[in-house]
Amino acid sequence: GGGVQQGLKQLPRQRKVPMKLFTLQCDYAQLSDIERLVQRFEGKVTDSQFQDRIALTLAVPYGQIDGFKKNLSDFSRGALSLIPLTP
Repeated sequence: GGGVQQGLKQLPRQRKVPMKLFTLQCDYAQLSDIERLVQRFEGKVTDSQFQDRIALTLAVPYGQIDGFKKNLSDFSRGALSLIPLTP
């Protein structure tokens, strides 16, 4: 019965990175740039609601938050801001 153990050992391991959740409202035209920015900072888009604007829920690694916020602010010329969902 060691087949499952053997299989598990061969799976690539990923470290669990602690992340903080944020919401962000953006325009449709900004979405692809924001998605690229999230990937660059090793974050994830965990939810998106499409209405007149897009409401995104983002998970950003704690160590990347400051850099992500600065890049987001530079990209949007200060128009977009992250709203923390978790303390």
